[in-house]
Amino acid sequence: MWRGQGARVDGGMTNLRRSVGGGGYLTAGQTTSRPAKGSRGLRRDYSPTGGARGFDREKDDFYPTPDALTDPLIQRFKSQFGEQVWEPACGDGAICKALERHGIASTGTDLVDRGYGASRRDFLLELKPPEDCDAIVTNPPFRLWREFAEHARSMDVGFVALLGRLQLLEGKRVSSLFQESNLTAVMVSGGRVNMLPIVAGKRVEDKGHNGMIARAWFVWVRHRAVHARPRIEWFTPAPRGTA
Repeated sequence: MWRGQGARVDGGMTNLRRSVGGGGYLTAGQTTSRPAKGSRGLRRDYSPTGGARGFDREKDDFYPTPDALTDPLIQRFKSQFGEQVWEPACGDGAICKALERHGIASTGTDLVDRGYGASRRDFLLELKPPEDCDAIVTNPPFRLWREFAEHARSMDVGFVALLGRLQLLEGKRVSSLFQESNLTAVMVSGGRVNMLPIVAGKRVEDKGHNGMIARAWFVWVRHRAVHARPRIEWFTPAPRGTA
């Protein structure tokens, strides 16, 4: 296990822009899931039962990770991945397929069989990473985010990146983990990318980066100064249709 003390997020977060005029992001003052006037928001007919964003919450919090969020992480940290990446909540293989497009080998596992990787593998019960895997990259279930982070960092790997809500930085339960764990970097998405479900066997199309939730990659790199302060970086989500 690799841990550090005294890590602090350096730099204010209050300057994060809440809106980007004309860019299809959440507009200032918008507090509901209804798209702003003129934006290309989500239709309300994805689910016959409706829901806050037009569909019910997915079982097991399964929302495939959009390439718009995965590609920037790969481009930024590809050199840190080592020989192979482990995706322990691979779902339908979204992150693994993105890694493959970038020429990076990966191993996907998941507790639930969604047609990709090895199923019935509970990450929180795993004792070691698969052979030749020196990095973990995943989008954990939100309700188990801290547990995934703690367990990933207990593994003998040199790199860990977990996608999560930006608000984790302020949550009492998880922020203490960041302060105690020598967090390396927070990569903040410069657009609120929609995390959408599978409906009738197909991914719901993202009608624009105008989602309600700000997201970021939380990154730990083993070989760094123990008391170094974590960096805050921003990335522009990959344009739709280019990933």
